[in-house]
Amino acid sequence: NTRGTLKAMVEREVAKDTILIADDLNYIKGFRYELHCIAKAAGTTCLTLHCDATEEQIMSFNQQQNQSVSLTLLRLMLTVQFSTALVVGTPKT
Repeated sequence: NTRGTLKAMVEREVAKDTILIADDLNYIKGFRYELHCIAKAAGTTCLTLHCDATEEQIMSFNQQQNQSVSLTLLRLMLTVQFSTALVVGTPKT
């Protein structure tokens, strides 16, 4: 059960000082809600990110930014080809 495995991993890894990206099955509204509840119970934040851009648009936008994402990381993210990712956690400041 892929959904159960992902949910268990999120439950195990979620923490206030960790950013966790769950990049699968987020098209299921009920599953997104389950992950939201896990984050809330852990006392952290949760958001759903939908990336609706072409690779060319992403690369162009990245080049225009003063603090752009490294090309290595950007290519890795594009290789994964995520369309909807759930981000759980609070970034360290």
